[in-house]
Amino acid sequence: MNDLFFARSQMGMSLDIPYRICRYWNGNAAANALLMFHGLTNWWAPVLLGWTGLSAIAAALALWSRRFYLARIAAAAQVTFILLGWALAQFPHLVTLDVTIQNAAASESTLRRLLLALGAGAIVLLPSLFYLFSNF
Repeated sequence: MNDLFFARSQMGMSLDIPYRICRYWNGNAAANALLMFHGLTNWWAPVLLGWTGLSAIAAALALWSRRFYLARIAAAAQVTFILLGWALAQFPHLVTLDVTIQNAAASESTLRRLLLALGAGAIVLLPSLFYLFSNF
């Protein structure tokens, strides 16, 4: 009888500790990270979570059926949805409350020169890449 009581109490404690940790984090998330909590509870969050879940299920089913190309596409979609949700939750901040998209941008003259350099680099690089991939 005592062994059964002890086993039940240990099982209850093992379930109680994760419950208390989750409840503590969930209760403090709204207070400590209000901006992120608000961003993650917008109208688009359940939609993005659904697409992420569908991508994960598609990747698992594709792996199970040994369709590896489809599994790679589904895994890439899953990562894309996760990163999109994170970026939308923090928008317009890049680093919460410190760096916004506007104050992180370079001056207009710098951005013009960067665009010219990228264009010149693409003119050199793209034919080389085309030659490389057409031969191998």
